Amino acid sequence: MNLLNSIHLYPPKHVCGAEFMAHWINKDVKKRGGDVRVLLHQARHYQISSVYVYDDIDVFPPGEYVAERLFQWSDAVLTHLDYTDWTIGMGAVMRKPVFHAIHNTHIYQKIVLADKPQFIIYNSEWAKQELGYKHDSIVLHPPVDWRFYDTNID
Repeated sequence: MNLLNSIHLYPPKHVCGAEFMAHWINKDVKKRGGDVRVLLHQARHYQISSVYVYDDIDVFPPGEYVAERLFQWSDAVLTHLDYTDWTIGMGAVMRKPVFHAIHNTHIYQKIVLADKPQFIIYNSEWAKQELGYKHDSIVLHPPVDWRFYDTNID
């Protein structure tokens, strides 16, 4: 399976919870034999102008035809937050299923109104109950390696 992330920012420069939720999902996909690439929509925010590899994940800044080529390469697309609307549209054009990583209870009207195939990945039962999107969904507690957060390392 070829999984594309269509997201605004990614580690190691951007180290927020949503980005690490996506990263740990990506690592799990790779561990199971899949391939993952990230389309980094806001690469300019950190002056990123070339492809880089983070923890065995290829990360691509936008450029001429980069998004189109990555969508063609992919079997499915994972998105969240800022580029949800854009990714839903591009997924429809390119006929790719879109998976939404949900880690807050902000309602995205584009998800509510989107045609299938849209799939929702909630990070908790609470978020699922609060939002109740009408698309197929699962609850996935982010597959986090606790050692990454170990504060007792000397």
